[in-house]
Amino acid sequence: MNNNSILIADDQLEKQRSLKNFLENNFNEYTLDSSYSFRSTREKIIKNKYSLILLDMTMPSSDSKTHSDFVSDGKGRALAGSDIIQTMHYRMMDTPVIIVTQFDVFGRHNQLTSIEEITSELLSNYPSIVKGFVLWDYQSDNWNNILLNLINGCLK
Repeated sequence: MNNNSILIADDQLEKQRSLKNFLENNFNEYTLDSSYSFRSTREKIIKNKYSLILLDMTMPSSDSKTHSDFVSDGKGRALAGSDIIQTMHYRMMDTPVIIVTQFDVFGRHNQLTSIEEITSELLSNYPSIVKGFVLWDYQSDNWNNILLNLINGCLK
């Protein structure tokens, strides 16, 4: 991939399609690429140069066969997006990342963390990489304007 491309890193196919349609309608001058797991995302960002990465927070560890509407090896990685951002920082990559998630809370039971808390920490620790987050919702298009504004801020 060249530097005029956007990576959509997400294991849910419906969300991938929705984001792809959004990007094709608003940023058709960019080539789109996809990844579905922590491992494939990590490999793609190391191998390719992107203008922007739309990154899911929770993904499986590695790709497997497609099962209904997601791709998984059965081993979920709750904060895969955070791990990808740490990998980028370690490798001194400053490609802008927008976190696109459909969950507003991560963790279990009394160890819950909100996406706002996670993003705030990532923005603080990796300001040259993390540019914000969007709560994606398949039942609504409210996320469109937020994502549009964040992308315009990254690609200007």
